[in-house]
Amino acid sequence: MKIIVLGAGLVGGPMVFDLAKDPDFEVTVADFSADALAKFTNHDGVKTIRQDLSNSATVKNIIQ
Repeated sequence: MKIIVLGAGLVGGPMVFDLAKDPDFEVTVADFSADALAKFTNHDGVKTIRQDLSNSATVKNIIQ
């Protein structure tokens, strides 16, 4: 199952790590902050997308 977490901050970050523990999940995290995404760089099974999530059209493209 594919999962995308929008935001890699204090809520989204821990969610990504928890979800990535399940081998049935393909986890992607999207955030504007390169610093927030950096903590996932060496984590197997987590893809990152650096994108401004304040634009609804951008979010729509990410989740499709």
